[in-house]
Amino acid sequence: MPPRKDNLLHNTGQGEAEDALDIIRAETETIFRPFLNKLNSKDTTEVHPEISASLEDNVPTLIRWMGLMHREPSWLFAHWGFPRSCTNGPMIVAQSLQAIYTLGSEKLRSAIRANKEALELLLLSWSCRDTDGRTMQYRFLAEADDRCPAVNTWLVMMADAGFLDCVKTRVRAFTHSEYRKFLGAAVSRLEEWEMLKPKSKAIAMVELVQVVHIFLDLPEYATWYARSLFGPKVLSIARESPGLRALTRYGLQFVPFPVAVST
Repeated sequence: MPPRKDNLLHNTGQGEAEDALDIIRAETETIFRPFLNKLNSKDTTEVHPEISASLEDNVPTLIRWMGLMHREPSWLFAHWGFPRSCTNGPMIVAQSLQAIYTLGSEKLRSAIRANKEALELLLLSWSCRDTDGRTMQYRFLAEADDRCPAVNTWLVMMADAGFLDCVKTRVRAFTHSEYRKFLGAAVSRLEEWEMLKPKSKAIAMVELVQVVHIFLDLPEYATWYARSLFGPKVLSIARESPGLRALTRYGLQFVPFPVAVST
């Protein structure tokens, strides 16, 4: 039987494998850091064209590497001591994909939208949970009072009509398990928000509702949505938090949460 991936570094050639991973991690840090620095500083201007250009023709490799980071963080980042089922790896991937997509060139964004594995990576980021069953949103709200990059990246990428068509085609092909995972993760995000009550980030709720509702024109999705607790929970939050206000994208105005949701 072949060795498990997470044991590779403990077999023959450990030093060579570890050295190779160190080089790849360093190169990845070099690629991601300019995007992440701008994202963290709230700078929305595009990164230097040469940085985007270096990635434009290498998106398939980039996405495959991000997929490995997402699925195997405890192996890939063994020297960091990540526990096997934590969300550190998926969080790094979600933040990096958000930063690269929103701050890269249009050619880079177009290449990401055209990559089918990027869509699968978005689905993984949306549905992943830690050992306590919490989505990655929990840590962003609890530790940084910030929005979930998985939700934000979905919303930003689906603003492109062509990419939205691809997403809808994928959603139409959902298995029963995928419907449950997608809508279950959405409900969990509502419950986490209710638990933490981050009123300064009501926009996170609005973005979540916008992503979940964008597929309601698909009959089977609408059926699964109607069976879920998402709609009742949104209405409950709107009713129980009349003072909750959200920053809308239209005119950048703070409006009552129910009004923001209805738009």
